[in-house]
Amino acid sequence: MLEEEEEVEATTTNEKPGYDYTFTCPSGTKSTVPIPKGSEKCQKAQEYFAKIYGCNEADYFNQANCRVCNDCGWTNYCSVCK
Repeated sequence: MLEEEEEVEATTTNEKPGYDYTFTCPSGTKSTVPIPKGSEKCQKAQEYFAKIYGCNEADYFNQANCRVCNDCGWTNYCSVCK
């Protein structure tokens, strides 16, 4: 239990504030999504995830899932990772 609490504290001290992320799809469609506070690495993974899914780039869905799995600890997205 103590280990988990220490891990959470370490994560929160390195958190960046949330922000709105705007991206443009290859088709020219522009979208904006909220990125919640978190580590820089996790936020970058969420940006990638948002763009891939927002632009419906199906060839990269698994890669996007694995990035949020590995960089954010979102275990529900890990089943497609090698």
